[in-house]
Parts: sequence; C-alpha cells; structure tokens
Amino acid sequence: MEYEVVADAGVAVRAEPTEKEEEPEITRVPKGSVVRGFCGGGWLRLESGGTLPQAAELKGKWVFLGAGPADLVLLSLRIEVRRSFAEAVSVAWEGIPHKGLRVKYGLRWRRTRKAKPGQEPLLPYHDVGRGREAVIS
Repeated sequence: MEYEVVADAGVAVRAEPTEKEEEPEITRVPKGSVVRGFCGGGWLRLESGGTLPQAAELKGKWVFLGAGPADLVLLSLRIEVRRSFAEAVSVAWEGIPHKGLRVKYGLRWRRTRKAKPGQEPLLPYHDVGRGREAVIS
C-alpha cells in the first residue's frame, strides 16, 4: 500500500517497531513523500518503492502510524470530491486492491475544528458497502 507523509515534521524511521529511547531514528521521511509498505500493530513496515531515493535502503524499517491525527494517509482511500451540493457531496476513491477479499467502506463526516461544548462529537456515518463512490449528506 502507498502512503503520503502529511505531517509537517515528516515521520521518523526506526529499525524496529518501538518508540523506546534505545531505538533511535534512522532518518526522517519529509512531508509530501510517498512510501510503500504494509501495516501491522500500529506500524508500517517499509517496502521498496514510493518517491524516496533511498527507498531500497529503508526496506524492512518501520514508521509509526500513530493514534492521533494522521501522519500518513493511505493514498487508495484519499477522497476526491466530484460534486458538491447545498446539503450533500458526491465523493469517490480508488479503493483498496482487493483480489479475493471482501472490502466494505464507510464514511464519516468530521469537523475541521474542535467541537464546541454541547455539540455532538460524532457526526453521521454512511455505510457505502463495497462501492468506491457515494453521495453523502
């Protein structure tokens, strides 16, 4: 899977999937870079490919996916707005390559700013099934 680095400070690459002090950063991947890898246990194991000149050297190294705001965005799930209406939006995405797999997608509206006191923290969820486009409102 390909991910784009969206964190302003980039992301740290480590030899092993741990944030402990004894496992120093090998390097940082800058914002805007595309890395390829497979995720597991909250970490991305890097593979060759992407836009980094040193991608082959980083194969088998690890990047933390995090639990807070995304530092990496899975490119196949990046939403493209096709049309917007007064109370709805038509969206599409590439989707996860799913040879032999059953993949189900869901979309949730999200506030761009922190909710004010009394505002509903969770916004509507839309189960869009196995398609790769939807009109949500």
